[in-house]
Amino acid sequence: MATFRNADQDAIDLIEQLIGRHHADLQAAGVTVGALFAFAPTDKETGEPKGPALKKYGMPAVASVRVVNQKDRVAGLPDAQILVDGEAWKDWSEDRQAAVIDRQLLHLEVKRDEDGQVKLDDCFRPKLKLRPPDWLVSGFETIARRHGEASLEVMEARSLADEWGNLLFDFAPDAFAAEPDLPT
Repeated sequence: MATFRNADQDAIDLIEQLIGRHHADLQAAGVTVGALFAFAPTDKETGEPKGPALKKYGMPAVASVRVVNQKDRVAGLPDAQILVDGEAWKDWSEDRQAAVIDRQLLHLEVKRDEDGQVKLDDCFRPKLKLRPPDWLVSGFETIARRHGEASLEVMEARSLADEWGNLLFDFAPDAFAAEPDLPT
């Protein structure tokens, strides 16, 4: 099981800067966001990490965010909490750190009533929900190779490339132009 530490002040400052710069809705609602660094358990003999610090959908992840429940908010925790792989964090550039934190903040959405007013919980804190990502890619190479164009893997990859190709794949503009060379 991972171990956790409070994030350093630089990470907390970055969260506040990004909220002020890109997340006016969170700022206007007074949403508070904290952060923890997660560290993978280590092998007692080698000191090497045993697996990833964080997982999402069973796969290694560098960060995640959660809405803190009301009971824990009453106990003094923030409205939302970002978990970040602490080992990875220290190796990232400032730009990468900002991108990872900004992504987690974008998952947070303030709940509003039918008149557009911020919904509050019983402690008068803003209610939040998690916004899903614009895309989520998953699949199995074996299935893509075995079933080619009939597989969801290839269909989803093509759809992603068609809609977001110029943004995501500008390093390989023709990557999805031709039929894949898939063995039968």
